[in-house]
Amino acid sequence: YRDAERLDRVLARDFELVAPGGARNDRRAVIEWVEGNRGQYADADPPFSIDIESFDPRMAEGNHCLVTYVERQSAPQGETARRSSALFRRAGGTPNGVEWVHLHETWLDE
Repeated sequence: YRDAERLDRVLARDFELVAPGGARNDRRAVIEWVEGNRGQYADADPPFSIDIESFDPRMAEGNHCLVTYVERQSAPQGETARRSSALFRRAGGTPNGVEWVHLHETWLDE
């Protein structure tokens, strides 16, 4: 995220990320990690990029929505791909009216 303030506003207070290796990270840990790695690839050649594909809304009920997608990251050291499941919750006062509640990522071998 380019805007740390926006990240703070879109992650729910009870947010959890399950990383591809299985580690569980709470909201604070994710924000600290993002801030600590900010600018790491600022002068990279080729530049760091993230592409999202295969977006699939799986369920929307009440105030919650579950989606899956494939995230591809390209960095100077190579490319990675992961399949992600994200749970969103409707939340007033947030960008786009929703907050991230849960994100679970799994490595894709390609």
